[in-house]
Amino acid sequence: MCAVKRSSPFFDAAPLRGGSHFCTHHQPDKFTGTQCAGLTKKGMRCRVFSQSAYHAAAPLRDGAELCSLHTLQALDLIRCAGVTSRRRACMITNRSPYPDANPLRTGGRFCQLHACQCFPFVRCEGQKRSGVRCWVTSWQSHIGANPLQSGEVYCSKHARPHAESRAGASRCEACDVDDGHRLCDSDVCAACGDTRDLTHEPEDDADSDVYYCDACRDVWLGMHCPKSMW
Repeated sequence: MCAVKRSSPFFDAAPLRGGSHFCTHHQPDKFTGTQCAGLTKKGMRCRVFSQSAYHAAAPLRDGAELCSLHTLQALDLIRCAGVTSRRRACMITNRSPYPDANPLRTGGRFCQLHACQCFPFVRCEGQKRSGVRCWVTSWQSHIGANPLQSGEVYCSKHARPHAESRAGASRCEACDVDDGHRLCDSDVCAACGDTRDLTHEPEDDADSDVYYCDACRDVWLGMHCPKSMW
């Protein structure tokens, strides 16, 4: 015996709350009327009919050929042109029921996950502290890749030190130092250009605009100070 009651909060109990003697699942005429023309995952025809009380049958009752579950099958199949991190073709199509497929349904060639791949592939020409080339590319979706997507050759992290190194030939009036001083802003390390873990040099004035990161400070201490002073 069916366990669905009139007081049940399930959607199948809606006909019972309306005075029917059957829930949605056991409705005797649920296989009458217009049958949905869609196909299931196994390739079989959908078993939703217009006389069914299922919510998915609402488009059939309005004269449509597909239920709400298979409405996307009326679209011409468009597959995302992006590739995954393993260099495999993306499997999302405009018929996929995921929000990531929305750009494919509005004329786009890429899903939401691979939308950044519509830009030409450009890899940052900057170098890390270890001397290895930066791995940031224009196909990445984080904010650091925005300059590469705009036609630049450096990511946001390496673009600033590069620009300041080109402008370092002129004398810095703000810091009053000679040529070769790359950085004048107080929010970057004066040695490497990093913006993390910045502190004043102890020998500098407390009001000085020159900062150093902890990594450069540790290198300087290791070269100039005995271990007993660390």
